[in-house]
Amino acid sequence: MQKNSLSIIRLILKWGLPAVIILMGLSVIKSMTVGKEKLAVVQDKKIPIVDALVLQREDISLDIEGFGTVRSQKEMDIMSELTGEIIFVHNAFVEGGFVKKDDIIIEFDPEDYSQKLNAAVADVNIVRATIEELKQQHKYMNDLMKLMKQKLALAKAELKRQKLSRKKGHISAQQLEKSQSAYIQNHQMEN
Repeated sequence: MQKNSLSIIRLILKWGLPAVIILMGLSVIKSMTVGKEKLAVVQDKKIPIVDALVLQREDISLDIEGFGTVRSQKEMDIMSELTGEIIFVHNAFVEGGFVKKDDIIIEFDPEDYSQKLNAAVADVNIVRATIEELKQQHKYMNDLMKLMKQKLALAKAELKRQKLSRKKGHISAQQLEKSQSAYIQNHQMEN
């Protein structure tokens, strides 16, 4: 019997054990594939459908309603360097008013300033004429100075010639004195 039970055990081990292992493997494979199908179904249900938009940069305006005091970051005091009669004032020229760049805020009567401008232009023209006159006088004085230098050079040369002639006895002492006084006179005019 022992031999029989050994042969049954061998037979079970030879054919039964591999059959059990194959069945267990099939059941494991089956359970794994069923889990994947459930996982795929679960994942499909959780993914929402979304519309995508292209983002663009743009400025937005925030409107805030509330109570309190609002103070501007930029505040300026405006003062005129002019005095005179005001003939126009911009409507927004009040405390807290807004004006745009290049807006005319205040306009003065131009008549006073036209007269002052005309007087200033006349003064400028007078000064220009005076400058021109002084330039002409300067030119005249330079020309006169050149002429005086030439005259002095001639008087000096004449005096030298007269001294030489006097030594030789060709001219009188009176003629030499005349040349000397002309030279002195020209020399004094140059200085």
